[in-house]
Amino acid sequence: MTAGRPIAAITGASGYLGRVIRSAFDAEGWRTIALIRSPRSSDQDALPFTLRDRIDPAILEGIDALIHCAYDLSLTSRRAIWDVNVTGTEQLLDAALVAGVGRSLVISSTAAYPGTDQIYGRAKLATEDIARTRGAVVIRPGLVFGPHAGGMVGSLSKAMALPVVPLLAGRSHIYAVHEDDLTAVVLKLATMPDPPTTPVIVAHPEPVNVAVLLRSLAAERGSRTRFVPVPWQPVFWMLRLAEMAPVRLPFRADSLWGLAHPPPQPDLSATALGVSLRPWSLSADSAPAR
Repeated sequence: MTAGRPIAAITGASGYLGRVIRSAFDAEGWRTIALIRSPRSSDQDALPFTLRDRIDPAILEGIDALIHCAYDLSLTSRRAIWDVNVTGTEQLLDAALVAGVGRSLVISSTAAYPGTDQIYGRAKLATEDIARTRGAVVIRPGLVFGPHAGGMVGSLSKAMALPVVPLLAGRSHIYAVHEDDLTAVVLKLATMPDPPTTPVIVAHPEPVNVAVLLRSLAAERGSRTRFVPVPWQPVFWMLRLAEMAPVRLPFRADSLWGLAHPPPQPDLSATALGVSLRPWSLSADSAPAR
């Protein structure tokens, strides 16, 4: 730690997870530097950063903790994903080593597990391998929900405004984590003397059925959404064909694959850090933002 106020640099700080993590560090007295694509002139602690470009190590000098949240979800081909997300992570962590960053933390996903066929999961596994060889801490969150929910929960919540929604992979399940529980783990791992060298899985071990999750999102919005069960496989291939066109879609084929193929049940690595994880709930203090 530097003398005085510690400094955290957060990639992807303009996205949902990055914003939540930045707010948590700000609340704990850290100075936070947002590494984002298009910094606002009003944010004096924001610097330009993309995974597509090399980062100058000088930008990271004096940083106590680097939290890497950035991931370009607009890419659909394996080659593009590796060229940007995997290679970009490697360049970032190499720059952190040169700059002498106190600790680097890489936000991965529960989709990253041995044997996964999901491209996203495999890309996250590749970034985990890079993180491990550079002494970075890996964090695997489940589906993140909470009062500021964005990401997949935010997208699914918006879809509940439709009168009819196809119920895809309705018998499958998801492991979730409240945003406050995730940030508590990230804060602890940023400061503890000897952090784990294996990925820390941050997700409640009780699975959430996909159909139950969608219906709870609709109920929270007050929507009278009608769910129509649809086989996921034909929709997956339709999405893949559209992506090859290419066509920008609100939901990726790879995300649907991951929804239909849930990860193994989470272990207790997060609770071992003294953080109690709450189950999926859309109570007043954990409902996604509309």
